Amino acid sequence: MTTTMEFRLLKTILGREDETKFILEKFALLEELNKKYSKSTFDNEMIDIVDNVQDVLSCDVIVETYKHLGELIITSALMDYDWYSYDALEIDDIIDCYCRVNLNGTNTTYDSILSEFDFKNITKDDIRKFNLAIQKDFKVDTERAILIEKTVLDYEDESPELATLQYRAQEYINKLLEGSGYKAEIWETDDLYEDYEDNPESDYNGRAMYEGKLVTDDENEEELEESLTGRYCEIFAIFEELLSFIESDEFKEIKTGKKNSSIDGELDSWLEDSCCPKCKGFDYEEDDIEHSASNEHFRRWSCPCGAVWQERYNLTKVFYGSKEVEVTSEEFDNLAFENKKMAYFIEKLGLSIDDITDNIISGDNDQLNEAIKKATQTPCFLVNRHIAQSVLVLFNNELGHSDSKFIHDCDNQKILVELGGDLEDEEFEDSYKKLFKLIKKPNRNNFYICY
Repeated sequence: MTTTMEFRLLKTILGREDETKFILEKFALLEELNKKYSKSTFDNEMIDIVDNVQDVLSCDVIVETYKHLGELIITSALMDYDWYSYDALEIDDIIDCYCRVNLNGTNTTYDSILSEFDFKNITKDDIRKFNLAIQKDFKVDTERAILIEKTVLDYEDESPELATLQYRAQEYINKLLEGSGYKAEIWETDDLYEDYEDNPESDYNGRAMYEGKLVTDDENEEELEESLTGRYCEIFAIFEELLSFIESDEFKEIKTGKKNSSIDGELDSWLEDSCCPKCKGFDYEEDDIEHSASNEHFRRWSCPCGAVWQERYNLTKVFYGSKEVEVTSEEFDNLAFENKKMAYFIEKLGLSIDDITDNIISGDNDQLNEAIKKATQTPCFLVNRHIAQSVLVLFNNELGHSDSKFIHDCDNQKILVELGGDLEDEEFEDSYKKLFKLIKKPNRNNFYICY
């Protein structure tokens, strides 16, 4: 409760009685909302406002107070973290977008949809309108978000709505695949989910199970074996797995012809059915040649018809029907596999592809040392204090029994997080998803959250 003397003091500093009353009303609202939504104390809110005010002027105080009010409402009352793909948006971007202040003395409001809401009484309709604004302003892929969110448990088994959901997921992926030579198929299998021993009360018991894959977009519809998904009751699980595959480097290599897919057959079947490029016969043999420094990467083949050909740089040309395909040798495959695993390991250290190619492979000693320095530094995520508080609550309430650990250094306003090996355990999977919605999923298991 503000005393008469405190009011007179504020009026003396700020100069105008009406703006002094206006600011005090906003302070009272901030204190009320802070008690309702935030674990942080109101004193901390006021300290932040004071720290960010450049001059003791009413306009600066109003702007900072409105920013704190807007951020608190967005992160605690309006923001629904589950309706959109957590990789699609950054919460800080949403706060920056909607906490814009239209400064006009006692008529100050927000230059955004926030001006339409009664902060003391946020309704479901307010949340819906705010979500629609986000979709429009950030061009969110609504259909993708819906398909990831929908669960089969909302429908009767074998219902028309369930078949529609299955079709929508398949058609969404097919739009992404246009021009690639492939299309998606999602189908209901003959199996039903049964897990009576481990979980007799499971809502999925007796429910249909689904699978998905990619096939060639032609009359043969040959299966792309690498794309075959697991078998799940949830259609969104098939949807996410197929999305992950078509967005992967592996599929990009298949589309561009840099990688031979199972559609062309396995290596053994290629070699078995391959033929001489001249007479199309199968009686060719490998010639014995003396290996030397100049030809150790060559293998020569000859046919009774007189044709001679050879593999170059560990690549064998195979003629299968009208196709001519270069198939990598075992040695080349092993080397490629080792390089891929090493690149994956280096990326897990926090280095980018550019770091690997420019600084490690092609760089000088200074660039190499810089890459080492970057890899040994603990990554840091800079967030606002509300997100930091949400992370702490999440660890205390939902991840307290997980393998992950955290140390909260409140004096330096940072949290040291060490992720455990149970990120995909069913018990903690949803909680980790919430964590990675609050911050980007890190490349490393150890990182700081600074606020």
